[in-house]
Amino acid sequence: METLGTHKLKTNLSAVLSSVEAGESVTVTRHGRPIARIVPPAASRSRRRSGAVERLLKFRRIPMPKGCSIVEMVREGRR
Repeated sequence: METLGTHKLKTNLSAVLSSVEAGESVTVTRHGRPIARIVPPAASRSRRRSGAVERLLKFRRIPMPKGCSIVEMVREGRR
């Protein structure tokens, strides 16, 4: 989620709206305090979620490396 001041929002409105259209959320601030949030329509968020679910399911189909368990991979990632 991006945070923008009101002046930057006014000067970059087209670009901000394009990023919202692409699924991003934007918080608008005035003097450093959040005053508004611009979010994509619910249908767009739903499509993003379903896309994420599809990617996760596809990832699960990738075989694990031989001789390596998930527990070992988690431990290695924490080092």
